[in-house]
Amino acid sequence: RFEVDIKGGHPESHWRTILRLNPFILSMLFGYPIVVVRNEAHLGGGGLDGLGDTVVDFLVRNESTRSLALVEIKRPDTLLTGNKYRAGRFKPSGDLNGAVIQVIDQRYELLVNYKGGGARDAGGVRSVDCVVVAGMTPTDPAKRDSFEMYRTSLRDVRIVTFDEVLLKLRALRDYLSPATITQPSSLDP
Repeated sequence: RFEVDIKGGHPESHWRTILRLNPFILSMLFGYPIVVVRNEAHLGGGGLDGLGDTVVDFLVRNESTRSLALVEIKRPDTLLTGNKYRAGRFKPSGDLNGAVIQVIDQRYELLVNYKGGGARDAGGVRSVDCVVVAGMTPTDPAKRDSFEMYRTSLRDVRIVTFDEVLLKLRALRDYLSPATITQPSSLDP
């Protein structure tokens, strides 16, 4: 279904619902197991469920260390690269830059507003991971290379594309599906 929905032009709210109903997908975005603390957490108000100007799509917590993390969801059709900068190099798109700034601001609001209080029950804020899920990996080699250079140069934000999430889901499906048992060869020790 995820594969079909990628092509459907659905709004961000659709993707938030998919991830809310399938939180294991959120764990796949990180290198550790997570627990969803709150969907659409208000970070700029008086509490995680209060009114505020800054709302993150998912506030999650590392299950083992209790460190909080933020997940911001965009759409599969979000452009990742913009205009050509120089020969063979493209700027990040305004939408991608905006998503990165958005999640950095969300982390700032979390650190400022919850450092001593509300986040203590939710989890720790000493090290807050930030993930943006947006767009599809560019097929044009120059745009793909430019996108990869941009995202791997970011220190505080991890960008994952929708097609990468799909690849992870396929790998999990293949791993969990019954496989044909092969007999060891005579060369095996």
